[in-house]
Amino acid sequence: MRSPCRDAPAGQPGLRARLARCRGDAGAGSLEFALITPAFLAITFLVIQAALAYEAQNMLNARAQSIGLTVRSCATYGDANCQSSAVPSSAQIDSAAQNIIHGYDNSGTVLTSTTGSAGLEGNDRVIRVQLTGQPIELLGFGVKERTAVNTGTYEGFRPAG
Repeated sequence: MRSPCRDAPAGQPGLRARLARCRGDAGAGSLEFALITPAFLAITFLVIQAALAYEAQNMLNARAQSIGLTVRSCATYGDANCQSSAVPSSAQIDSAAQNIIHGYDNSGTVLTSTTGSAGLEGNDRVIRVQLTGQPIELLGFGVKERTAVNTGTYEGFRPAG
């Protein structure tokens, strides 16, 4: 379909009226751009924020698993040959976990802070590690702290019988 603005050859009467009628859309593209761009940017930042929160959760899970494996090992407490059957106290476990947590460098990661605790849970051989971290905020709202938990049995020597 031909545009009503261009259906008459130049020089014919009524051309000026037709061109005046076509100028009603002037600036419509700029207005659409001005309205759509902020919405598009907001959606883009929300998607990026969701990806950062997802990556932060994965990082916390990996750190909790790593700390859990370390504090459940008898070698962490100076028993390299794992000859003792004694399980370390909750204070020893938490101290070992805190040393590892404070050794993490959050610069260059998706986490702005990491805190945690570790100790014995219920059964005297089950060790629980809990980490909490704050993901980077792009928009300044809507980002909750993430938590990761790792539990497992202390891996020390148990004499038979």
